[in-house]
Amino acid sequence: KTSYDDVSKGDGAPPPLAKRPRSATATTQIDRVDYDDVKLVGSNFFQNYIAKRKPCILQTNKAAAKMASWPSMGKLEDILGDCQVQVEQRPDDLQTFGQSRSSKFMTDMSFAEFIRQDPSKRHLYYLSTQEETSEDKQYSCLTERLVQQKHIPAHLPLAGNLQLQSCHVWMGASQGSCSGLHHDFHDNFYCVMAGRKRLYLYPPAAPIPVYGTRDTIHPNGLISYTAKPTRADGVPLAELLGEESKRVSERKIHK
Repeated sequence: KTSYDDVSKGDGAPPPLAKRPRSATATTQIDRVDYDDVKLVGSNFFQNYIAKRKPCILQTNKAAAKMASWPSMGKLEDILGDCQVQVEQRPDDLQTFGQSRSSKFMTDMSFAEFIRQDPSKRHLYYLSTQEETSEDKQYSCLTERLVQQKHIPAHLPLAGNLQLQSCHVWMGASQGSCSGLHHDFHDNFYCVMAGRKRLYLYPPAAPIPVYGTRDTIHPNGLISYTAKPTRADGVPLAELLGEESKRVSERKIHK
């Protein structure tokens, strides 16, 4: 999966499983777009889909060739084997993935250790988002090497001026997992290399039972919460106030 995403935490966090709307709204037909259509490159795709925050399914006749060029598990181990990764671990089949990233459910290991797990226990481990502790680090070790070796593109012509802000690799959980109900502000590109992924999409105005009290819904669809209000571009208002206070203090010092 390659993505431009920011999974909400705190306000906007997923409600308990029992309260999640599995079929709260009628389904809507989603456009299927030819990725190889040169007319869609750049501004046209941006105007038709990204600016409107309108989902679509990208298709290409070159998909088979792309899949064939994706590294095998052995090659991935050669490329990524020594990378240290954060892995979700569950004690048994009754626990689900994607519900908590607390220390109770997370363990650190090398990528090689992850893919060499005992087959009888492999379903209890799940590789997902890697949290970077360094602000200077744009990608995790995994995606940084895959981008460097061009297995993941650093830029999609279809995305116009958009730059790859973050990129993650999901692997494992053959019995299925759920990331929970949440909303992303950034523009996401999902690429399934093997297996299957099901996405449930709801418009911002839908009465979805998420935690927190909505402050406003910006024209671009971003939901702002009273406890953590944000500007339409996703910047927290508290952060803006902090920067302004810092500038005022600096002006006073220079006087």
